[in-house]
Amino acid sequence: MAFKISAEERQLVKLIRKMPLSEKDTKKWVETIQTSGLTIELAEEIRLKLTDAPEGAKNKVLATVELNTIVNHWRLASQKKNFHR
Repeated sequence: MAFKISAEERQLVKLIRKMPLSEKDTKKWVETIQTSGLTIELAEEIRLKLTDAPEGAKNKVLATVELNTIVNHWRLASQKKNFHR
């Protein structure tokens, strides 16, 4: 059964597909997000791979900023969902 992904996770999947990274990593991450959702560890792994990309990589800086924004929105949404009075 597929995991229902959030809006932030859908945005991250779109971003991952545009990133200047290997097809193998991209496919692995997209499958992980679609089956079990995003985790802090996965977000950190994606960030590290992106920062290790070659300096001349197209849109590396923009992708890094967008990745951080999406991960922060995901964290806020997941914390808000788990908050109970």
